[in-house]
Amino acid sequence: MEKMEMSEQQETKQEFKVRFRIPQVELKTVFDFFKNAVNDVVLFHASMDGVRIAATSNDNSRLGIVYLNKSSMRDYEATNNHTFALDLSLLRGTLLLLKDKHALLTFIQNNDRIIIESADGFTKEVFVEDTIVNVRVPEINYASGGVVDTDRLYRMARMAQDVNSTVKLTGDGNNLVISAERDTHKKIAVEVPISVKAGGYNGEQITVSSEFLLSAVTPLKEYSMMVRIANNKPLKINFKKPVLDGEIKGYIMIAPRVE
Repeated sequence: MEKMEMSEQQETKQEFKVRFRIPQVELKTVFDFFKNAVNDVVLFHASMDGVRIAATSNDNSRLGIVYLNKSSMRDYEATNNHTFALDLSLLRGTLLLLKDKHALLTFIQNNDRIIIESADGFTKEVFVEDTIVNVRVPEINYASGGVVDTDRLYRMARMAQDVNSTVKLTGDGNNLVISAERDTHKKIAVEVPISVKAGGYNGEQITVSSEFLLSAVTPLKEYSMMVRIANNKPLKINFKKPVLDGEIKGYIMIAPRVE
């Protein structure tokens, strides 16, 4: 299986503060995406333009990136650019305790800890990692792709997982063909039409883990999705959703399965 690359470096501690208000349900969706599809330990990068969250899976077969742009949040404030590693599982329970549906979170570095405060008086301290894992994104030119119906993609991914541990995606003009086969008696092959072309499809094929595909799509059923494929390259699914005056967007890359 093709691997995503990653490297490690020591982060020099510096004082920083980032504060933002965001719909609680949207933040929970982002957290669930990383938990289900990639990894709970993420690289959290705050800048003057917004927040970038990135992670690779432990086996380096999946890479996920989500952008929370400034317009998708309220009261955004960042004292400077800063990057730190954070275990989102430590925050998932915190979100459930917040009473305000628009979670106001403030991250303040205090030596090796992050202090997280909410508008309703909740405070939590979590440790940050001394070693930061840099996420390196493969430079791949995807000539083919298209926007698909997310609910239909989810249903087809679920059906494929019931059939086999791998699923094949084939680009066929204006359709994305999803197929899986266990034996001659149990197989599926379903066409999913694309509504917006990004080059269309030209016969490209890729085989990936059906579990990985389903875990990526499941938390994002309310997002629009564009599926990009290239022969012998990672599957790339771009997703986005309007939030407040901006949007939350991102993508996941899943390494091809080599039989």
